[in-house]
Amino acid sequence: MMPLVSTSITDAQWRAWDQEFNIEPKGMQQLGKEGNWLIDGLDDSSRDHVVHLVPPVPRFVLLRILDIRHRHDFAALWKGTDAASIPSQPIPKAA
Repeated sequence: MMPLVSTSITDAQWRAWDQEFNIEPKGMQQLGKEGNWLIDGLDDSSRDHVVHLVPPVPRFVLLRILDIRHRHDFAALWKGTDAASIPSQPIPKAA
């Protein structure tokens, strides 16, 4: 589907649509959950590319605050299932 979309609209139109429907209506908690889900398990190059699509201040919140909650939430969600064996980013130990 994406090749058809890419020939039908410009990059600016795509970004405007994305902003209007995928970013503006959502709060920081929801965006953090979705953003961390998107980057979880990516190789370094892909992760860096996705992370740098986010502006600096929300990026800091995404990576330094919401990521820890995301990893704890998903570790609890997957505990006891086959998904628990799928590698993810490690959960840092509390200081």
